[in-house]
Amino acid sequence: FKENWNDIILSVSIAFAAFLAVAVATANFFHYKHEDSPRAIWLNLAIGFGLWALSEAVWCVYYFRLDFTEVPTPSLADIGWVVGYGFFALAIYHQYVLILPSLRNRIRNIIYGISAAVLILPLVALLAMNTFTFENYINYFYSFADFAVGVAGLTLVLTFRGGMIARPWIGMVVFSVSDFLYAWATQTGIYAWAVENGNLLTM
Repeated sequence: FKENWNDIILSVSIAFAAFLAVAVATANFFHYKHEDSPRAIWLNLAIGFGLWALSEAVWCVYYFRLDFTEVPTPSLADIGWVVGYGFFALAIYHQYVLILPSLRNRIRNIIYGISAAVLILPLVALLAMNTFTFENYINYFYSFADFAVGVAGLTLVLTFRGGMIARPWIGMVVFSVSDFLYAWATQTGIYAWAVENGNLLTM
């Protein structure tokens, strides 16, 4: 498509996909009764996806208002993306507790430890390289958070041996890998190059 329409279709399709994830997670949440343990998993996934979908929509508004130029980081969109990881962590916690209820405290402590590492490691890396800015911190945070969610999701996929219950976590793994690659491509300038040359990498 022509350049502006191409950008609009790409941006809106990503936001639309995020809202579809919200719809599916919400439908699964309402499928369970109040006393059903999986309800907590789907509630947190629905909230996490909801925050991501809102952030995608906010990013689209920024992008269109800035006449299809780069959206600054941080922006209001980053709030939903960053906070969304907290709800993904809660969903992962509830899923692990459902599988291994006797290890509830250990699982909670592991999630706390990984969450702290995801927050601290980007700061340490940037200070070590003497390149700390809030923008760089946010961008590096996404890579670490995506990696953590991806590994947790992959572990659940292996635990469920690819059965039906593994499917949401397969989705989370794909989601994490793609977002990790986006963060990496953005940091290295490959994403901007791909956009300018109109290849399939951005899709």
